[in-house]
Amino acid sequence: MKKALLLFAFFFSFNAFSQSDKNIRNKNVPALVKQLIQKTYPNAHNINYYIEKQNDSTFYEAVFKYQKDNYTLLISSTGKLYKTEIIILYDQLPLPVKDTISKDLTTRFEKYIITKVEQVNPHHELNYELTIRGKMGHKEGYFEVYYNRQGSFISVEEETLKSIPSNSGF
Repeated sequence: MKKALLLFAFFFSFNAFSQSDKNIRNKNVPALVKQLIQKTYPNAHNINYYIEKQNDSTFYEAVFKYQKDNYTLLISSTGKLYKTEIIILYDQLPLPVKDTISKDLTTRFEKYIITKVEQVNPHHELNYELTIRGKMGHKEGYFEVYYNRQGSFISVEEETLKSIPSNSGF
């Protein structure tokens, strides 16, 4: 029973955390958004689209696989690419960067687990985004921690879990 509850809690928190934007159908995605992906990532597959609101702007988030990697792109409705994220393993970070980040995380968090590592804009101004589940001061939960290409700290943001709409009547 405990295992089932833990699995349910993990599944619920993961889904609430990762799918905070509205999923949209392929037919509702602007042609310019799809063209950018087809041109830049011609063999991309398992493409899912989401609408993301930032301030007063609407973006399309495309999540897909390309050459065995998991990508997320943030694209305007006019087809302009704003952000590229590629999921990597923590061990894929260059050793000096990994050491610098590890030292920073140890000083910043009382306890932590790295749940995801992403290269952000790897073809331009490379940064790393780490999703952390941990305790920082009196706050406990999920955090996004950003580092530059050398592993120097940029910022940390606490993630807020959004509710998943339910039609189950609860």
